[in-house]
Amino acid sequence: MQISWIKSFLAVAEELHFGRAAKTLHIAQPVVSQHIQHLEKHLGVRLFDRDTKRVALTDAGLAFLGPGRDVLRTLEASEAQARNAGTGERGRIRVGFNSGFVTEQLVRFLREVNDAYPQLEIELDESRTNLEATRRLQEGLLDVALVGTPVLAPRLKRIGIGSTALGVAVSPTHRLAGEDEITAKDLHGETIIMIPPAPGRTLRLQAEELMAESGSVPGRIIEVPHGEAVRLALAAGIGVAFAMVNAAPMMPGTRLIPLKESKPQAISAVWNPASSSAALENVLKLLRTWKSGADS
Repeated sequence: MQISWIKSFLAVAEELHFGRAAKTLHIAQPVVSQHIQHLEKHLGVRLFDRDTKRVALTDAGLAFLGPGRDVLRTLEASEAQARNAGTGERGRIRVGFNSGFVTEQLVRFLREVNDAYPQLEIELDESRTNLEATRRLQEGLLDVALVGTPVLAPRLKRIGIGSTALGVAVSPTHRLAGEDEITAKDLHGETIIMIPPAPGRTLRLQAEELMAESGSVPGRIIEVPHGEAVRLALAAGIGVAFAMVNAAPMMPGTRLIPLKESKPQAISAVWNPASSSAALENVLKLLRTWKSGADS
């Protein structure tokens, strides 16, 4: 079985059209047809039902789709690893992040890595929680993660790359919009926009703790599925939302006000030494030039 056969199969399965698949692969259509014929002969099954009007995967084609993608991903990973064995200026770096905590640092990270290593592919993975990001590091699914709050996962190392604190996002017309700093008590009776609870020490958990400690009770809580929905609700003038004060680049049109009770918390770049590569080492060298805390 040749890898070119699998690439042609995946392209046709994606496009369901031999001509478009050939254009995607930058090869002639008859070559794609030959690859599919060779693969079907090798496997002893038909992978596509095709006539002059349509192309469709057979049951055998559907069954082969997942393994075929796995083979190609493994090959691409092997190629990237071989390239990274040299300078680490090419290949891929898989970056996980918790968007609720590291907005400003993520923007800087992307800019500096792109400037220093323009041929390095950056693959972003927005893991919803710090726990999810660190789990993926431990499983070898990420190379580095940018997270907030303490990182207690075994076998991982970290570099402190900054700090942030909890604040409140409001629309420019909100009664608190002109304040330089507020307290949790100032939010008593307000409508609070929140995303659903998640495991770990999340932004929502911290906000709920501050509200409870101050005796402040929301007028109501509106749950929305993700950060973009929070921003839409704020733009519509519906309530207020908790956000880290460094999230301003991702919240245009809102006012981010620090909370007096909120304590600074570290932001870290975390990685698994067992998954080291030349590309990762290059990225870590950049991160070590940032204002940092102690390694752990």
